[in-house]
Amino acid sequence: MVEMAFLVASSSSSSYPSRVLSPTSATPNRKPPTSPRRKLRRSLAKPLLSDVRRDLTAVPHHTGPSSAAAAPSSSSTRNLLKYYARLASKLAKKGKLRDFLMIAESVLTSDAVAADSPQFVARIDPRLTAQGIAAVLRDGNLAEVIGFLSEAARLGFCLSSLFDKPALEALGLECRRLADEGKLEECVELMETLAGYEFSIKDIVDPDYILSKIIHTRDPDLAVRYASVFSHSQLLFCSILEEFGKKHDVGSAIKAFEIFKEKSGGMNMFAWRAMIDVCGLCGDCLKSRSIFEELLAQNITPNVYVFNSLMNVNAHDMSYTFGVYKHMQNLGVTADVTSYNILLKACCNAKRVDLAQNIYGEIRYMALKGALKLDVFTYTTMIKACGTDYYRAKALMDEMKTMGLTPNRISWSTLIDIYGAAQNIKGAMQAFRALRDVGIKLDVVAYTTAIKVCVENNNLKVAYSLFEEMKRYQIRPNWVTYNTLLRARNKYGSLHEVQQCLGIYQEMRKAGYRSNDYYLKELIEEWCEGVLCSKDQSRNVLGSDNYSEANSRKPYNLLLEKVAIHLQRDAGDSRAIDIRGLTKVEARIVVLSVLRMIKENYMLGKSIEDDIIITTEISKETMNSTGHEVDVRQSITEVLQDELGLDVRTRYGPPDHLLCNPSILPPDSNLQARRPQDLGVIKVTRESLLCWLQKRGRRWEADC
Repeated sequence: MVEMAFLVASSSSSSYPSRVLSPTSATPNRKPPTSPRRKLRRSLAKPLLSDVRRDLTAVPHHTGPSSAAAAPSSSSTRNLLKYYARLASKLAKKGKLRDFLMIAESVLTSDAVAADSPQFVARIDPRLTAQGIAAVLRDGNLAEVIGFLSEAARLGFCLSSLFDKPALEALGLECRRLADEGKLEECVELMETLAGYEFSIKDIVDPDYILSKIIHTRDPDLAVRYASVFSHSQLLFCSILEEFGKKHDVGSAIKAFEIFKEKSGGMNMFAWRAMIDVCGLCGDCLKSRSIFEELLAQNITPNVYVFNSLMNVNAHDMSYTFGVYKHMQNLGVTADVTSYNILLKACCNAKRVDLAQNIYGEIRYMALKGALKLDVFTYTTMIKACGTDYYRAKALMDEMKTMGLTPNRISWSTLIDIYGAAQNIKGAMQAFRALRDVGIKLDVVAYTTAIKVCVENNNLKVAYSLFEEMKRYQIRPNWVTYNTLLRARNKYGSLHEVQQCLGIYQEMRKAGYRSNDYYLKELIEEWCEGVLCSKDQSRNVLGSDNYSEANSRKPYNLLLEKVAIHLQRDAGDSRAIDIRGLTKVEARIVVLSVLRMIKENYMLGKSIEDDIIITTEISKETMNSTGHEVDVRQSITEVLQDELGLDVRTRYGPPDHLLCNPSILPPDSNLQARRPQDLGVIKVTRESLLCWLQKRGRRWEADC
């Protein structure tokens, strides 16, 4: 308050004559002006609000008929209002929003200047005010700004005029901060407050940014409240339904639908259609039918778009889809080309190629008459009805071009798939390359379709080359791409193919996709069985662990990562095997996988240089126990000795190779030379391994 008094005193003494702040006029023979220092001492004793009140009430009033007498009063008032408007703006720039409000309230509520008060508002500098608001927001004082807006609105200010682009950006950052901190209720309340002050909310925040966070909390009430603050609330509400549908949360979507319907006093066709589409995304076709019946019960005739959504959601049920189509005809709703495309889709799903051909003939006749125009989706749907008849499919592609239509990626991908179903991999690859030749940029769908064709036709080499090619072109594989390669588990045979598969598995996990580890585990089991038996024999690599189908959902991340690490090493680094933390079955798989790799490398002419060292769990608690870790070690010993006939040695104390390479031991193990300990180390000698490889080499060659 003292500082503001100083601003009033100093500004008036330097910029305005004394008559602005005093009702008396100056005389020519007045005394020398008082020094600024003395004026400062006087002004410090008076608060700003009293100064403003004194100035406003001291303006002389003239009631006589003479206009000349009233002129000085009007001029004085204008100068006074101009001064206080400038002072208030400067205070606001410094972030002193409360002082701005004190001056504004004093001026705007004064009876003495009531007629001229709009001049004060007009003379407020919005640029300075906006700078101050932005500074306060950047300091994290959002509550102070909201309080300022409330008081400024009460005084009659147009709040949006007090904000420029930087101030709005600072306000938007505060809104996003609340959302990022999970304070979504506060964020929505802020949006509602700003909307009440006639701010354009879409200029402050991205609607989709806040909405995505609200949808993540599955709060339909808050989502509807948020949508209601925007001018395009109906369209945003449709987005809410769609997002809930993508999360397969039909319950929240229905609740939001009912809330918005009650709040808005009715729904437009966009909302009804969106709700039906949500049911389709969630796979709840029965609910889509009940919503449609609810719409009909209100004596509302749905438009063609609502009918199309209902037919599309239920396209798997050809009988119901055609029933909806007849109902549409009975109500006098004219079908469009999308309606007929959905009918074709229903026929394809039901494998009624004959009916699809009849419908296509009808709509083609209508197109020739000009009643409607066929589109790419019509032809693409008809191509899917071709089965393995790639000649018919190619003819439809050519017909599409004669009709002035350009086949899109889906059309070409469908053609590639048909070639693959007919086991014509050459035609599939030609169609795949033609896709690029016609100027269409290849995407993940096209590559995945081509990879699928190669996998189904046992051409993994081309499949992997396409996989590497798409990555070279910066096309990111999706879950379907990875899964297509991993599901070809029964088509892998060589070490190189298994290494490729494990590499894809690791890449898939790094990309954030979840894989079905059970199928990949089966691949490893089948592959490592080749160490124990020939390809014509069948063994259960799971041994005695009473495996059941219920274990198929068990995560095998540690097992698969261990196998991947060992199989991706160089041949010379394969002698150290770490099975710590694995069960008996998992440890068995890892050891047999490494032996399978050694066998294949040996058959390729690579020599065996070292012993195999297997490290099991080591801890003080397990040194003298007969628990799980000892069982694992015993199980591995039995496999190596009894089933493979290898020379296995269990060492106590720190072996020579561990002293030379302690990295294969646990970090907490102590190598004490004086008191030997059971370190849980199993060694397979190089000589025994060579003898085993030579003895079984002939049989493996015969199997190959």
